[in-house]
Amino acid sequence: MAVPSHQLPIGEGLGPAGEPGASFFIDLDELRLIEEDGPEWKYEDARFIHEAVSLPDAIFAGLKRPGQRESLCYSVRVAHDPDDQAPAGLPRYGQVFLAYVRAEVGFVVFDWEWREEDPEEPGHPMGGGVDFARRTWRRT
Repeated sequence: MAVPSHQLPIGEGLGPAGEPGASFFIDLDELRLIEEDGPEWKYEDARFIHEAVSLPDAIFAGLKRPGQRESLCYSVRVAHDPDDQAPAGLPRYGQVFLAYVRAEVGFVVFDWEWREEDPEEPGHPMGGGVDFARRTWRRT
């Protein structure tokens, strides 16, 4: 598969229904904009995207954001910081990392953030029912 010039490969992950082998990319223009204009933490947190798409705890469809109804959200309780040589536990206790994805040639991550974890649904964000139309997959 030819990779468009505005996309940077992330690697393989799970498709919307939890099927393995989906190809993921990051929007290179968005990443460059964040690198140049910040916020700095957001650029640095891009290192957690691979775990979000390859080992998610839950996948949601139907973002309730203008113009993003067809987009997906991958949610993960990050197990370790890939930059730490000796992992010492969860990078952010009580929070999940969310990667927002749209289907193109493969799947393209266009945004990401940390959210408070739902204590009733480990690995899920608080307010998931408000922010997403439905959950398409969950780790069992």
